[in-house]
Amino acid sequence: MSLFKAAEHADNPPSTWRVVKSGARWALVTRGGGVLGTFGRKRDAVEGLTCGPLVNLYEKESRWYAGESVPGWKAYEA
Repeated sequence: MSLFKAAEHADNPPSTWRVVKSGARWALVTRGGGVLGTFGRKRDAVEGLTCGPLVNLYEKESRWYAGESVPGWKAYEA
């Protein structure tokens, strides 16, 4: 699973994500309006802005796009 294409990655760090009410749930949304994930409680969505699986994935993708080895991932080919 990938959050962003290489060209979009640097423009969408977790610091730009927002928490938005989405029906009965709370969503983490990119500046462009893309939904990264949903949560049952606002508290969990707010926490998801700074830690958790989406932030961890973003950080791994950052390393991968920079050419670093990420365990279990194939090498990035531009």
